[in-house]
Amino acid sequence: MREGRIVEEAPFTLYGHYESGNVYKAALCLALAGRDFSYRHVDIFAGEQRVPEFQNVSRFREVPALVHGPRRLVQSGVILSYLAKTLGTFGGHDEEACWRIQEWLFWDNHRMLPSLALLRYQLRWVPDCEDAVIAFCRVRAEAALAKLDQALQGQDFLVGETVTIADIACSGYVWFIDQANLDIASWPAVAAWLDRISALSGWRSPYELLPRRDALVNVGAAGAGHSSLMASSSASGPK
Repeated sequence: MREGRIVEEAPFTLYGHYESGNVYKAALCLALAGRDFSYRHVDIFAGEQRVPEFQNVSRFREVPALVHGPRRLVQSGVILSYLAKTLGTFGGHDEEACWRIQEWLFWDNHRMLPSLALLRYQLRWVPDCEDAVIAFCRVRAEAALAKLDQALQGQDFLVGETVTIADIACSGYVWFIDQANLDIASWPAVAAWLDRISALSGWRSPYELLPRRDALVNVGAAGAGHSSLMASSSASGPK
């Protein structure tokens, strides 16, 4: 967001921070669809979300924010829904599937973010967080993961036989599960689901996909191979 930072433009421009699982959801959707995108790094810790230029892009002064032509969209669920409709992929094959996908998008926002995402945040960036708060977040995270594991019993993806934005949304913070001091092996159906997603063409882990500066992200520059499913710890950043 600093003045003078120039990068080649693509039809889609994503504003974000590399530590955000919500930003990763939008980036992963574009990557799996094979769409290059312009990336604008927003240094939240330096207060770049409060500059007037960013407020013109994100009305809530939050990441992710997506710019596509005249549209400026915020909130990861809305961005995913827009991308699915605009790109004609990952949105479900019929009306029933579309509604089931929307259910999972809302579930992710109300169950995964206040539990797994918050637990990770507290453990990584709140060193003096009270034990009772950590315990509360852990119980909620384990319950959410158990529900996800149950839903994936006997099926490859959350809605239908192929990946949709429901999978992209609900997996967004599960890639960071080790940073929440939880063992993915406790939820084998979830672990297998991550394996399937990571095997898709165009997949990259969060820290591989999200730059730490403004960039044109060429999704064809790297394959789906990876050395580790889980995101490794980084220095600092938002939840």
